[in-house]
Amino acid sequence: MSGPGVVFDTNVLISAALRRHSVPRQAFDRANAYARILTSEACLQELTTVLQRPKFSRYVTPFEVS
Repeated sequence: MSGPGVVFDTNVLISAALRRHSVPRQAFDRANAYARILTSEACLQELTTVLQRPKFSRYVTPFEVS
């Protein structure tokens, strides 16, 4: 998709992943629909590492994290 690029902080991505109706999730969904989401390997690695913590297992499955 062409258009503006949007960068999200890892904390915003975590909030978006954990709560489907949160403001961060709404922002992510809107950006995904109308812009390009820009990220880095470091950001994705941090996101994966954090979401694999046991305290988040009730929010996301291992399949969703990978």
